[in-house]
Amino acid sequence: VRGSCPCQWVRPGGKSGGCKRSKHSVAEVMLGNVDATTRDGCKALCSADRGCVAFEFGSFERRWGRFTRCELYRGTAIERTVPASGFECWAKSLDGVAGVSSQLIAPLPPPPPSPPLPP
Repeated sequence: VRGSCPCQWVRPGGKSGGCKRSKHSVAEVMLGNVDATTRDGCKALCSADRGCVAFEFGSFERRWGRFTRCELYRGTAIERTVPASGFECWAKSLDGVAGVSSQLIAPLPPPPPSPPLPP
């Protein structure tokens, strides 16, 4: 597990609900229903992955007991939420206002090696 990110967390659009990408987004769910039974556990998983831009956590009672779900997102920033009872969407933010894309927080690949100098 990599170190936690020093970022802040914001609710896209300032509202609760499930994470929603824009129509033209290339964001992707990287892991569905990962091992996290609490919001803090889900947040910790996203925080530890520099490519994760947001997490969605849902928790509610069903006839057979409590249901929880943690989804982590990669790609472009999550910009808004959709109404979904029992679900919360939290996006990583560098400024405490806007969500970030993984291009801003994931490490860049190393540059190719320089060609050898002529003798």
